[in-house]
Amino acid sequence: MTARSFVFFSHFSTKVQSYRHLAWLRIATAHDVID
Repeated sequence: MTARSFVFFSHFSTKVQSYRHLAWLRIATAHDVID
């Protein structure tokens, strides 16, 4: 694995984690509104 692909992979995984966190927050707020 080259350094460039490693940087790309780490950046991509960080972006995926942030998207997942945003989706979880959105679901949590939706449940709070429903309850």
